[in-house]
Amino acid sequence: MFRNIAVLGQLGLYCDIVKRQNAYVISIKERKNLHLLTFRQQTAELGILPPKMKKVLVLVVLCVLINNLTDAKKFKDKEKPSWAKKDIRDFNDADMERLLEQWEEDDDPLEPDELPEHLRPPPSIDMGSVDSSNPENILKLSKKGRTLMTFVSVNGNPTRDETEDITKLWQTSLWNNHIQAERYLIDDNRAIFMFKDGAQAWEAKDFLVEQERCLHVSIENKEYKGKHNRDEL
Repeated sequence: MFRNIAVLGQLGLYCDIVKRQNAYVISIKERKNLHLLTFRQQTAELGILPPKMKKVLVLVVLCVLINNLTDAKKFKDKEKPSWAKKDIRDFNDADMERLLEQWEEDDDPLEPDELPEHLRPPPSIDMGSVDSSNPENILKLSKKGRTLMTFVSVNGNPTRDETEDITKLWQTSLWNNHIQAERYLIDDNRAIFMFKDGAQAWEAKDFLVEQERCLHVSIENKEYKGKHNRDEL
């Protein structure tokens, strides 16, 4: 019941449920209009129902109201699309998606950082404060706040367990320096470091190439060799 009341709130509606002797009175208010429904049963009939069934009856009535009010809010009877005329039990995944989109139309817009990543506006870049002689600086700023993967390889032909231990140690060092990275082993000597803030990938690269067992780091198809790297066959 409370879940459906929450849905009403998302629709800009207000719901009040009051039990009065042998009746449940459900009032739903939309702006200045008040929709009132009284669900009545004889006291004797309600008395033979288990408590859970009483709640189910109220829930069913509430769902019907939600459906009717939603349709009335969006379309006049003759303007309803074909999917909205279906019985809700016959809805497919596409119909449910359309219904959810309809509910979200009147929601307040989300803050940019709350949007899915592909819908976020690109970060603004102040070219005046960027050293344009180094294209890497511009690339770094363009990845700020966006997920970015880097590939890190370990030298010395390590075993998979050895690579696990080494890259885990590197990940811990990055976290200790406030660089958040998730780590996924993809080969015996190779791992992915995933950064939620892509701008941090270059800071992590500066640390990783200094490590004795780092073979190379790859960011955006550009490879950076480890400073202690020796050529390997």
